[in-house]
Amino acid sequence: MVPSDLLAHLVEQVADAVADRVLSRMSKPADELVDRRQAGISLRLWKRLVASGQLATFRDGRRHVAKRADVLRAIESQRIEPKAGPVDSDEEALRRAGIRR
Repeated sequence: MVPSDLLAHLVEQVADAVADRVLSRMSKPADELVDRRQAGISLRLWKRLVASGQLATFRDGRRHVAKRADVLRAIESQRIEPKAGPVDSDEEALRRAGIRR
C-alpha cells in the first residue's frame, strides 16, 4: 500500500472501532442497574438527586444502584437551557468586564 492509502485504511479502522464501542455502550438495556461511577456522574449530583427524590436507589451489597433509565431521566431534568438574549459585541463585553483597550 502507498503510505497515504495505509493512513486512510488505518483511520477507517479506528473510526469503525470507535463507532462499534459507542454503539455497544448506547445499546445497554434501560433496566440495567448502575452505580454512580457506572452512570458517570459526580457523587455530589448523585446525592442531590437521591435527596430530592428524583432518583430512587437500591442497595446491591455495599453499592447503591439505580436503573439506568431513571439516572438518564434525572440527569436530563437537571439540564439548563441557555437564555436567549442580545449578544454583546466584543467591545461591550470588555467594557462591562472593566477591561480597557
